Amino acid sequence: MTAVRGQELARIARHRAVAFLRFVGSRQFVDLMFVLLPVTAAFGALIHVAGPLFGYRVIVLLLVGFTAWKFRSFPWASRSARTFSVLAAMWLLVGYSSLLWAADRDAAIKELFNVTLGLAVCGALLTHLANSNSIAKVAVRGWATAFVVTGAIAGYERLSGHHLSNYLAGAAIPAHVADRSIASVFGNPNNFAAFLVTVFPFLLWGLARAKARTHRIFFLTCIASLSVLLLLTGSRLCLLALSLQGIVA
Repeated sequence: MTAVRGQELARIARHRAVAFLRFVGSRQFVDLMFVLLPVTAAFGALIHVAGPLFGYRVIVLLLVGFTAWKFRSFPWASRSARTFSVLAAMWLLVGYSSLLWAADRDAAIKELFNVTLGLAVCGALLTHLANSNSIAKVAVRGWATAFVVTGAIAGYERLSGHHLSNYLAGAAIPAHVADRSIASVFGNPNNFAAFLVTVFPFLLWGLARAKARTHRIFFLTCIASLSVLLLLTGSRLCLLALSLQGIVA
């Protein structure tokens, strides 16, 4: 009886392993990774996994690894991909060469690693764009999700007056500013404002291409909420940047 039970459990484990591998190799897995990228990037080290790994880095490694395994080659036929490759190679060469004279080599290595991950994400995105027309929509969906999540936390932060534990950690900001400025998960109101300015073009893109009425209402609500949240951060520079984006758009 025990042997039969063991065989049944082994069969179930194999079935689940095969199903997981099929999911990893599917379009849905890629879509999920591109949605989770901006969300986990926003939370940063708040989603800690182990050691130097936190949520965003895990997602990046999974996405880049899958992209390399799936396509095996970079889309050199694309002019954008070639331009990116040249600029990325130049940056990496200069960046890692600067380690020779960096005052704090450990801090420099950490910063270079973060930028390298960002370049790897760009390379993966260009590869998927060359092979799929829908990946841009998925990226917009990811940024919109990141905005909704962080915006909801910022709204709670404003209404309750309670900030997350990382709020203004080590920052020299006057108390009267700290009392009324929101930062969501970013720790610093200026960082949250920069995130909002980054999200704005994605929301505009989604609104311009939304066909369903509910989608248009969603993006309009997000854009209106974004403007209010940006005002509540108190960042005048980012407010100016948002105004310029609106004019250009």
